[in-house]
Amino acid sequence: MLPDTFWKKEKVAGFKRPESDLSLLKGLEDQITWFEGDILDVLSLEEAISKADYVVHTAAMVSFAPKDRNKMLRINVEGTANVVNMCLLYKVKKLCFVSSVAAIGRKFSNGASDTSNLIDEKAQWEESPLNSNYAKSKYQAELEVWRGVAEGLDAVVVNPSIILGEADWYKSSTQLFKYVYDENKYYTGGTINYVDVQDVAEIIYKLLHSDIVNERLSSTEELFLTNSSLRKLLRVLAGKHLLKKYQVFYHKLPGGLKR
Repeated sequence: MLPDTFWKKEKVAGFKRPESDLSLLKGLEDQITWFEGDILDVLSLEEAISKADYVVHTAAMVSFAPKDRNKMLRINVEGTANVVNMCLLYKVKKLCFVSSVAAIGRKFSNGASDTSNLIDEKAQWEESPLNSNYAKSKYQAELEVWRGVAEGLDAVVVNPSIILGEADWYKSSTQLFKYVYDENKYYTGGTINYVDVQDVAEIIYKLLHSDIVNERLSSTEELFLTNSSLRKLLRVLAGKHLLKKYQVFYHKLPGGLKR
């Protein structure tokens, strides 16, 4: 995701679980010093962070299944607290926490065309039935980062929207590619906000080496964000990336679905 000059200039260490899938890092494995452990295992985390100048914290559990609530809160909140504590202990130069636009919270709207509730990095969290357990976990994780800032840590928080890029089609946001590849013809109304993973990686790197500290950055123009209808995105994926015939039919279905 980053240019060759990055790999020639920087020494990179990674923190992973023993069973982590590294297939997307093919060709780069030897350029990364790996530490194995878990963000809930403080001792393994300490070993990984003790010699780091900068830390990028991306580890998190993403789930919308009610049964995963407690596990997700522990990983996302307690795990982030552990990262922050180690960064404070070893006085890292800067922590970049990859949060989510979900951590900014959601409000009720008057429909898909309502733009009165558009949010940016200045928006404040508000309790709402629309906030998922995942959103709550990322918001609480951000509070741990700001707690670290209050204790002397230099940090930045990025809040990307849906991140798209080369990845496993069976996991997370990139399931959208699989959905289109399988020629599903149904989509919901409304808009979708997405950003290229390469843009996210680039801005994180620039933030780490910038004078910007103790601020939050959402997926606005700084992250080259794109906002479009879900229908438009699916048609773009089908026409330009998958090269398979994909046609959306305009027919209202129960529950707000269309085809």
